[in-house]
Amino acid sequence: MYTYFRGRSALSEYLPSVAYLLRLVRMIRLLPKETDAVLREEVPDLCLNGAALLSLEKGALFVMYSGRFAMSSGPLELLVTYLNILFHLDMIACRKILRGLSGRKEEILKVMRDAGLLDAAIAVDSWRAYLTNGGAEKDESPRYCTPDFAERGEHGFRMTDGYHPLLKKPVRQSLDTKRGIILTGSNASGKSTFLRTCGLCALLAQTIHTCTAAEYRAPVYRLFSSISLKDDLCGGESYFMTEIRAMKRVLDASLEQGDPVFCLVDEVLRGTNTSERISAGAQILNGLAEGGVLCFAATHDIELTVLCAQGYENYHFEEILSEEDVTFTYVLKSGPSTSKNAILLLKKAGFSLT
Repeated sequence: MYTYFRGRSALSEYLPSVAYLLRLVRMIRLLPKETDAVLREEVPDLCLNGAALLSLEKGALFVMYSGRFAMSSGPLELLVTYLNILFHLDMIACRKILRGLSGRKEEILKVMRDAGLLDAAIAVDSWRAYLTNGGAEKDESPRYCTPDFAERGEHGFRMTDGYHPLLKKPVRQSLDTKRGIILTGSNASGKSTFLRTCGLCALLAQTIHTCTAAEYRAPVYRLFSSISLKDDLCGGESYFMTEIRAMKRVLDASLEQGDPVFCLVDEVLRGTNTSERISAGAQILNGLAEGGVLCFAATHDIELTVLCAQGYENYHFEEILSEEDVTFTYVLKSGPSTSKNAILLLKKAGFSLT
């Protein structure tokens, strides 16, 4: 036991990697030799490069069932553990495998890249199937689409029937704009959710080629956001300073060469007083527009809809007010908001206000 655990400590850096690589090689055996057109290059390459590593499987049982790398804790794993302690079989096999891996770096990296791509493709396809099946009962409109990327130099954002995938009963939103937007509306009307929906569509389009919308068209953007920021108590940074740093990153990015910038801002400079917030917020938003940044900004400051009218379009969310309650429609509409509901919401929560 002494010599075993002393020897294992010397191989502790290699045993996990070797065990995972052996499992990957074993899974390659299960892949079909022929596949559809989508993965017509990756799967044959994976099988070909994996076949070159199959010779490493001798003694793999003892490495794969070694200690905490075992996939389960049944009788076989227990028996292998005792055999490893008595005869050091996993260490002997691991050293032999490491010698066999020498000079095969490119083959191993190619196997890992192809396996990662295949794993990602399976995950994306499973999610698409989930979206399709999840909307089959009541919502017959498309639950996802593949993006239509605009040509380089084209500016704008078009989303048809977009929705946030985490909502059980989402209200679908559509937007077609060549400029940034100023989004106004009362509390809890849906502004932040709409910003997240737009940002998520852009992010999913550029990563997994899948958008939670019926249609999506936009150029490839560099994405930035200033949503749900927090102050830093340990770092001694206030909420307002956190906002400033977030906006500065966007401004710096707009000055760099590369893809256009798309940013989402929830409540422009909410961490400071009203007069300075409106004045500074207008300058920042207009500066972003002049720098070619597509900015979607939500705000309670109606004044910004006038001060930024030249570079932005105005949209809003509204609600239905009664004497004792507020009903939200969550429908995006053109123009600035004209309603307020803070006092009514406070009364609904139990505050006694006159």
